[in-house]
Amino acid sequence: MSDRVVVAGGGPVGLAVALGLARRARLPVCVVERSAVPQWTPVDAYDARVYALSPASLDLLTALGVELDTSRMAPVHAMQVWGDRTDAPLTLQRGMPLAAIVEHGALMQALHAAAAGAIEIRHGQEIRRRSSGAVELSQGDVLDAGLLVAAEGRDSPLREAAGIAVDRVDYRAMGVVANFACEAAHGDIARQWFRGDSVLALLPLPGRRVSMVWSMPNAAAHAVDGLSPEELAGRVRDACHGALGSMQALTPPVAFPLARVTAQHWVQPGFVLAGDAAHTVHPLAGQGVNLGFGDAAALADILGHRSRFSGIGDLAVLRRYARQRREAAWLVGELTDRLQRLFIAPGESEAWWRNRGLGWLDRMPRAKSALIAAAVR
Repeated sequence: MSDRVVVAGGGPVGLAVALGLARRARLPVCVVERSAVPQWTPVDAYDARVYALSPASLDLLTALGVELDTSRMAPVHAMQVWGDRTDAPLTLQRGMPLAAIVEHGALMQALHAAAAGAIEIRHGQEIRRRSSGAVELSQGDVLDAGLLVAAEGRDSPLREAAGIAVDRVDYRAMGVVANFACEAAHGDIARQWFRGDSVLALLPLPGRRVSMVWSMPNAAAHAVDGLSPEELAGRVRDACHGALGSMQALTPPVAFPLARVTAQHWVQPGFVLAGDAAHTVHPLAGQGVNLGFGDAAALADILGHRSRFSGIGDLAVLRRYARQRREAAWLVGELTDRLQRLFIAPGESEAWWRNRGLGWLDRMPRAKSALIAAAVR
């Protein structure tokens, strides 16, 4: 059986999986990505799509030889959370940054630079079918593969072809992202407002810029999409109570549907799911890509330390990965699911609990420490 791993999906998680298996497990890896070779040129507006990378994710990227451009990143030294009926926020901070905000393009550029010479990447192709020990690509090439990793995202075609069912929660909401220039400095603070009908987050970018992630019902998201840049900036300024002064929209709003999707099975002989193909969670905690990077680290560690009598596609080996990562994904999924249900609930009792709960939590140092510890993993 071949020791080659084929990774379907060349996004951040797919490339991290490939680099981990190549560098840590010392396996030959080929990434198959349907899109063309990405071209990214930094612009002043910054990408609207950003990631809040945890310290654990940053450590993993460093270990994999990924060198991020720190001039395009912003640290998060504290997080402030407001309820819809609270004036004082819950504040979370520690001696070191809680996270770092990085653009999608900058992260992809750094991952591709690290992958050069370490892994093979085939752009503009898809996996047409797989059989025992091999995969056939859309252009007709056949690759020997002891393991196929599906890291294609939430709507993974390979997961569907494998007959793996999913548990799905449709939030009937969308996440709207855009970037803004601000009158006031953000102070490297990530801010979040639970507004009763929506959740607004403003994440720091370099300079006096922020990245917005606004989770709201579908109808409201469609209405926001039709606003002029000036109207959008005014709407966001009002929603955050003018926390950063006047605001100017730097990018048009982009909306994406919100759902929690969890695969019922993560592994089959010679086949494994990673990243959003295995688990998609609500973005209010900003943990989606961090969960995927955790998958990459775990898979590389398990395959790198397997018995010499075990193949890379052996089900017993892959089940160790599934057991380890399912628990982490379930915990984050449950937390974000329950938070969004509590904080976007119209009832008076729910409003009382969520706002009173934030106040209680702010006065409980041990509980706050536990939250911070979970967030930085």
